[in-house]
Amino acid sequence: MDLSAISKRLCTPKTLPASKSAPFSASAFDFSFATSSASSVDLPDAQPVTKSQSAQSPLSSPRAAPRPPPVTGTTKSSVRVFEGSLFKRGKVNKAWKERWFVMTLDFRLNYYESESKSKATFIVKNDRNQLGSIDLLAVEKIEVSLIKDTAVTLIPKYFRILASDKECDGDRSYLIHLVTTSRIFRLSAVDCESFVAWLHALHDYLYGGTLFASHLRKKGEVNKAWKRRYFVLNKYKQLKYYNNERRELLYGVIDVSEAQVSAAAAEQCIMLITEKRTWQLRCDALDLFQEWMAYLSGIDEHDEVKHS
Repeated sequence: MDLSAISKRLCTPKTLPASKSAPFSASAFDFSFATSSASSVDLPDAQPVTKSQSAQSPLSSPRAAPRPPPVTGTTKSSVRVFEGSLFKRGKVNKAWKERWFVMTLDFRLNYYESESKSKATFIVKNDRNQLGSIDLLAVEKIEVSLIKDTAVTLIPKYFRILASDKECDGDRSYLIHLVTTSRIFRLSAVDCESFVAWLHALHDYLYGGTLFASHLRKKGEVNKAWKRRYFVLNKYKQLKYYNNERRELLYGVIDVSEAQVSAAAAEQCIMLITEKRTWQLRCDALDLFQEWMAYLSGIDEHDEVKHS
């Protein structure tokens, strides 16, 4: 898929200096979006957006990094999935500083002082230039604010649009809030095009690749009560569970690749046995139990399907 074509459809074209322009390239993402619901919006094939009023960043535009060919010894942390410039607001010092962000295959969002320093870090295979790292699997939800001229229909499904943002209003626009239990990471894109591109990348990596999804009842580790949660199994061999089908809040992630799948058919109960814990999930219907067992037992054999 030619991501430059997608980029042109998302925002009004604008002229950039040749040295600053970085065209999109082929990516590991397919940028597919879920079907719409009454509580959220999807990305359509094309929507016109007015020209951005923001100044162009001195760093390159965001782009998807091509997936490299398999190499012996290659680790997930060394595979650059998506990267580009974003401004980041400090936790203590509230000033905005421009950083070069790199999303890697191990679900980390690492940031550096510049693109060149990020590349130097990957070449020597250490993190001496890495200023920080965000664990994307710890992100409970994603919020956006001060979106200016961005069409609402371009905001991906499951992302919440804040009506106002008093804390950051007046500082910058095109804000992306990565909400975790311990902290809210506030990022700002340089313009509409960059903003939408980053939202697509985050959506595909954190919400895409769904194999199967439905409500299940989960038995607590400490509190042994059964609680109803919305479970989503994805192609990354992760079983995520949320507060509801709108995925408004992520409660946890189970690494299915490291789990032994067992079952108590009479109780329609699925057990995922890992080194640290045994997860117990109960289905409300026999056919649902059978579907979940089929997907969990043969996760490598399935393509993406619609939600149940």
